[in-house]
Amino acid sequence: MTIAHDGFDYDTEYTVTIPAGAIDSYATSITWSFTTKEDDAPPPPTIIAINGTPEDFVANGIISYNIDCGDNMTIEVIAPGRTISIANNGVTVSPGLITLTNGDNLIIITIDEVTYTLIANKPFAFDDMVIVRWENTMTVNHEFTGDDYTYRWRQADGSLLSTGIRYSVPNAGYLGSGYTLEITNASGDIVYRSCPSVDLSLKTTTTIKAYPNPVTTGQTFYNAGVYVFVLTGNNGLKKELKMMVE
Repeated sequence: MTIAHDGFDYDTEYTVTIPAGAIDSYATSITWSFTTKEDDAPPPPTIIAINGTPEDFVANGIISYNIDCGDNMTIEVIAPGRTISIANNGVTVSPGLITLTNGDNLIIITIDEVTYTLIANKPFAFDDMVIVRWENTMTVNHEFTGDDYTYRWRQADGSLLSTGIRYSVPNAGYLGSGYTLEITNASGDIVYRSCPSVDLSLKTTTTIKAYPNPVTTGQTFYNAGVYVFVLTGNNGLKKELKMMVE
């Protein structure tokens, strides 16, 4: 007798029953069971694709991504027969388009009990990170400052302008769009990034109006800004002094 059947699964118990009368001289049914062997073939490879490109993830490792301004990312996971979950900053999300927030997005991909970690850094809007003061000076918003931070101001072509907490446009400085700000910590890791500035209203010179003017010894002057004083000594020598008042 030949019994037709579909393909067997690995490590599965099956029961076969031949009804009574199906075989001559057998008035009762015949029943037996068997279990197929365990699958000794290697499991199919796990594929994690970021924005359509498969990535070489290491189990329990970390991969960092810098996202362009205004962009999000897609995550696709191919792991047949396994349990898959994805969380972005602690919130469970579905595979596909992942909406990112500004700053670091901690994405945990879990396949069965193995985790894969992705840190996606999305830049902030320039106006969120930078405050323009006195018409020609860009200052880091205090919410993005830190004791061990380094600030890198760049212009549109990527050239470095300054590493201070503020940058003032010189008389021959670059004006227009394209300024960016990058903030790193003591280890050199990027903490915050800005998108390029758009249509900043900057001037290479500014008019200072202080009161009282002129200032004499012991008097107080007002108005925040950059002040330039010319000090004249009894011998007629002059010394220029610049002062920033916030």
